[in-house]
Amino acid sequence: MNTHRKTTPANEPVLSAGAIIALIEAIIVALTSFGVAITPEQHTAIIGLAGAVLAIAAAVLPLIVARRKVTPTASVVEQRVGDLVVAGAGHDTIAEGEAIRDVHDA
Repeated sequence: MNTHRKTTPANEPVLSAGAIIALIEAIIVALTSFGVAITPEQHTAIIGLAGAVLAIAAAVLPLIVARRKVTPTASVVEQRVGDLVVAGAGHDTIAEGEAIRDVHDA
């Protein structure tokens, strides 16, 4: 059993935009069955707004998640360049780009 792998949210199921739109459609049907008057124009506007919000969320959320997984260049202490590990901009004692060790050395 592989116990050192971390379970990440990427391994969990997510709601699709289609599922969310279907849920909104079901809510509209339920509201109308309880006597809430919703015109066809209102129905179209609600679904259109939900679609627009979901499209924007689908474009923005991956960017927010990706930003959490990167390190700003100024914070990089060491980086690999070919077969060498060299100092990054964030190293406080070695000049940026100076070789520190071979990649395969511990």
